[in-house]
Amino acid sequence: MAKRLFLLAAGAIALTACTSEEVIDDAAASRNVIKFENAVDKLSRASDLNNGTLGKFNVYGFYTMPDNPNHANEVFNNEAVTKVGGQWTYGNTRYWVPNATYYFYAYSCGSVSELNSAYGKFSLDTSNDANDGEGLPANERTLEIDNYLSDYTHQHDLVFASNTVKAETATNSPVSFQFKHILSKLQAKFTSKFPKEYTVVISNVSVGNIRNIGDYDFSINNSNNGWKNQDRNIAGDPYVYLLNTKGEGLAEGEPKDTELEVKNEIVTVNDTEVQAYAASNTAYVIPYKYEYDDVYITFDVKVMYGKDQVYPLTTLTTTTFAPEWNEGFAYLYNIAIGPEDLQLKKISFTVSEIGEWGKGGSEDLNINNN
Repeated sequence: MAKRLFLLAAGAIALTACTSEEVIDDAAASRNVIKFENAVDKLSRASDLNNGTLGKFNVYGFYTMPDNPNHANEVFNNEAVTKVGGQWTYGNTRYWVPNATYYFYAYSCGSVSELNSAYGKFSLDTSNDANDGEGLPANERTLEIDNYLSDYTHQHDLVFASNTVKAETATNSPVSFQFKHILSKLQAKFTSKFPKEYTVVISNVSVGNIRNIGDYDFSINNSNNGWKNQDRNIAGDPYVYLLNTKGEGLAEGEPKDTELEVKNEIVTVNDTEVQAYAASNTAYVIPYKYEYDDVYITFDVKVMYGKDQVYPLTTLTTTTFAPEWNEGFAYLYNIAIGPEDLQLKKISFTVSEIGEWGKGGSEDLNINNN
């Protein structure tokens, strides 16, 4: 019989995007329109954002003039830019102002129309009100993501880009965005130490006691950009599913990740292989350097021999650890499961003794001459 290790099919992970607001066009319509292009590093998972899967991003932007570099003229305020027929387009058309310096901030968190305010607030201060940013140098104005939530209720990739463009003429090239991933991505790889005749079934894989809420700040030419104020925002044990068998993280009506619904059996090995392994689904978490060993991975496991259940469904937990999750990095955790982890004892045999022959007596026999 082939040795197998299964991961049960995952529920889909939430993909959400963010709100857009109206802006006022204050540039002459005779100048060439501002256009966008993008590039995102390609990754393996269907819900990761890359050049093939990115269909929408949002833009904040303003410009300054040489005679008043601290006065921001707002151009885009969370403007949605979508790909239509292979071209990036947006609703509130804007045009280049010659000799202006433009500052653009862009992000994408999926393809759904709106981000629930409970999952975070995106903002960039481009106001010229004296009490709200007037006179602040352009490169110090900060894109802020406040109270961003990333746990089992809210899962999707999040990418960010910025660009500064000097409008030498009114015919600039499209604004080019090189997006980067600003969350961390986790995955678990399970290895079976059972003999090849056994099937190990893994489900409900999660990472517990994570920092699940935080703020993200970015200013052009600021060396202190990144995540801050990471915390646990709920009582108890914040966690995120790696294998989302309970269907958490998917808001009602949002599209499912069809890649995860193809089949339940992730990896099947043949009789010639000594070990079997299966990789879990991935999850996104807020980057953070943990100081104490208080993060752990938990999962459900059962063991089958053919159609017979050798060990009933039970929950196992790894030892605690203190990870350092950096933005834009993926982390793989290797977990080997064997009989000793379930306290299964191998059936074995011993010989205590071999009994003596009994004394049955002796008897004389004659040869028959007939």
